Amino acid sequence: MDLHYPRPNGAERMLTVWKYTLDAAKPETTFSVPVGSKLISAAAQHDDIVVYALCDQDTIEYTFRTVRVYGTGHNIDDLAGNLVFIGTVKLDHFWFHVFEVLNG
Repeated sequence: MDLHYPRPNGAERMLTVWKYTLDAAKPETTFSVPVGSKLISAAAQHDDIVVYALCDQDTIEYTFRTVRVYGTGHNIDDLAGNLVFIGTVKLDHFWFHVFEVLNG
């Protein structure tokens, strides 16, 4: 999906959706995205959980984003105040809830 939005100087920028596969062996995954990217959804793909982000493909600066995955009924630790819900994913017979961890 490509979306065109004007930049502040009037030039057009191209936004595209990028996919990031989470590390299923870890409850937390950190990955690099262009600055200004927005995490928009989570989904199951084969046996993996993936997160989709809306990214400006022309951005040359990158930053790190961290997401955490919790199973239904599992305790959410003391980061709960710094979590933003991205989506719920079903893998096999299990449901997982994906959150972005905000800094600070």
